[in-house]
Amino acid sequence: CALILGLISAFGTSMVANFQEGTVVEAVHIVGAGLTFIGGVLYCFLQTALSYHMCPNYNGRRICRIRFIITIIALIFLFISILENSNKI
Repeated sequence: CALILGLISAFGTSMVANFQEGTVVEAVHIVGAGLTFIGGVLYCFLQTALSYHMCPNYNGRRICRIRFIITIIALIFLFISILENSNKI
């Protein structure tokens, strides 16, 4: 599942790079941004869950907590980004 989400997020990044904002195909740019940000945050959650699952055999609790904090920060910024862009529409 994490591999699929990572690939979807990478595909979204490619869409953002290839279809610039302010052109006729701006909707494709926006969809790519959504795939990148939402897919990226979901990918972070899956990686954090895998880290907790593999603890303590492959990594320690400290790494798990750091990944969890980074994931929560990414989620907060995703919500801020969605709220900011919804005000522009």
